[in-house]
Amino acid sequence: MLSPSKRGMSVEYRAIVAFTQAGFEVFHNAHSDGPADLIVWDRENLFLIDTKTATKYVRADGTVTYSTNKNYHPDVLVLGWHEDGWFWASDVPEALKGVL
Repeated sequence: MLSPSKRGMSVEYRAIVAFTQAGFEVFHNAHSDGPADLIVWDRENLFLIDTKTATKYVRADGTVTYSTNKNYHPDVLVLGWHEDGWFWASDVPEALKGVL
C-alpha cells in the first residue's frame, strides 16, 4: 500500500497527464506547502488546482458520495480522484468543464 504522500503525488501526476492530453500547459507548484499543486493554463486562463485523493461513501439508500480532505483556498479549484475517476470538489469554470 502506498503512503499518503505517495498516493497524493500519484494523483498529481495523473492530473498532469490528463490536462496535458487535453491541450493545457501544466506547471507543478515549486513549493510543497503552497495552496495549489498545479498551475494549469489554456493560453487565456490560468487555473490554480489542488488535487486530492477521495474517500467513497455509499449510503444505505445506495447514494454514492465522495469526500476529500478539505483545506480549501478561495482562489484554488479542488480536483478529487478516486479509483472511479475524477470529480470537481469545487465549482468548475466553463473552460474546464468536460476536460476530465
